[in-house]
Amino acid sequence: MRTATYAQSVIRLLSGKGIRSRQVKSPVEISRNGCGYAVAVKNSDPESLTAAMEQSGLPNFKIYSTSDGRNFHQIR
Repeated sequence: MRTATYAQSVIRLLSGKGIRSRQVKSPVEISRNGCGYAVAVKNSDPESLTAAMEQSGLPNFKIYSTSDGRNFHQIR
């Protein structure tokens, strides 16, 4: 995400769906230019995240998964 405001909008949206999340700096592994923001969610179902985001009408988004915090793979 390019802006903190967009990340905060996503956090509010997910919170309203009962999904806990937090804003973090985008990991360099997934950031095109080394800066930006991401929303971290632990142990959540990717389908519920996708559904919440699609229903919200927020602009394009990507969902990544990682088990070690270093190796990311895009799941949406």
